Amino acid sequence: MYKFFGGVMIVLLSWTNAPAQAPEWIVYNRANSGLPDDAVYAIALANQVAWIGTANGLAKYANSTWTVYDTLNSPLPHPIVSALVSDRDGVVWIGTSGGGLASFDGMRWTVYDSANSDLPNNFIYTIAIDDNNVKWITTDGGLARFDGANWTVFNDRNSGILENFTRALALDRDGHKWIGTFDAFNVRGHVIIFDDISWVHHNLWELGMPSSYAEVIVIDQNNAKWIGTAGGGLARFDGAQWEVYTHANSGLPSNGVLSLALEGAALWIGTGDGLARFDGVEWKTFHSSTSGLPDNFVFALAVDSRGNKWIGTLIGGLALYRAGGVQTAVASPASEPPGHFSLAQNYPNPFNPQTTIAFSLPTASRVTLKIYNVQGREVVTLLHRERKAAGHHEAGFAAGHLPSGVYFYRLETDGFVATEKMLLVR
Repeated sequence: MYKFFGGVMIVLLSWTNAPAQAPEWIVYNRANSGLPDDAVYAIALANQVAWIGTANGLAKYANSTWTVYDTLNSPLPHPIVSALVSDRDGVVWIGTSGGGLASFDGMRWTVYDSANSDLPNNFIYTIAIDDNNVKWITTDGGLARFDGANWTVFNDRNSGILENFTRALALDRDGHKWIGTFDAFNVRGHVIIFDDISWVHHNLWELGMPSSYAEVIVIDQNNAKWIGTAGGGLARFDGAQWEVYTHANSGLPSNGVLSLALEGAALWIGTGDGLARFDGVEWKTFHSSTSGLPDNFVFALAVDSRGNKWIGTLIGGLALYRAGGVQTAVASPASEPPGHFSLAQNYPNPFNPQTTIAFSLPTASRVTLKIYNVQGREVVTLLHRERKAAGHHEAGFAAGHLPSGVYFYRLETDGFVATEKMLLVR
């Protein structure tokens, strides 16, 4: 059977002859892969490589091949890898829990610790990189800045840092540093904003989040800040108002938030009792008893541009999840602008009655997204010449009272057209 959409011929194949769908969950652990330990604490995606930090070394996954760097076969300064990030030159920066900081460019290692550099402490929690390729590092001795040659340390004696136990860190689009600190004596924390000149402090306990501190901070496409805490739940700050989500008032599976990652307008949340997705309206949760999640302690999260979720757990190893089927080749992070136009397979697929369509734009474009039935008739217009920024985007489709069957979604942008097939099953 042949159908035409705007001059493009599409061949409709029998659904029963379609290739088998890839699994939605894939789990890597010590038993079935080269992962050096089942405790995964950090994940970084860059240049078609996944870097995985574990309790027993660093793993590199590329082209379905594992390479392990540990304290026996490399200069890795400590077996526990607590933080990972790749800079614009492709150098991976590795924070450890007790051995300081290392950088690795694929051939050469450089190690920075409190003995051979001005790194204030060897326990590292988060590494962020600004637009000038400067590294910002949270430690148990304060916040450190390293430009490749010089170190600057901000602590409770020389700056607006109130507690030297710095944990979470994120940089917003204005270059402001959002820093989560921990008051060990009172078991509570601050969120501190540093604009390179002044310091602004927010007390988490005044937001109704007592006995908690920021474990992780991410900043979404609207420049809103999402703050995951150890015991107080999840907070969102839009620059004017705070909103707090807890296990009691939302779909958050636990008030202990360990990791966060963004996928378009959706937020993925790793907790001590499972994984959640929140799109601003609806919550979806994943638990080891009801999904392929191998362990409910989700310590690390990353999302790539194909929609694969990379999930690091405490005892279950590394899981990959994608509704509609995992695409195992390593893709760029979803947070990075893509290098080309693309239209992804909707997820879930088959669906009933709602699904999500994801697409990527390398440059700002006018976007039209329409749904057609098998007769070639337009049934829904989701977007019409709507201007979208460069990046990864999602559009939700609710089938309403449409009958079961095959449908097509077609994306048109400035210089790019693509069509994909989906199946509605009532």
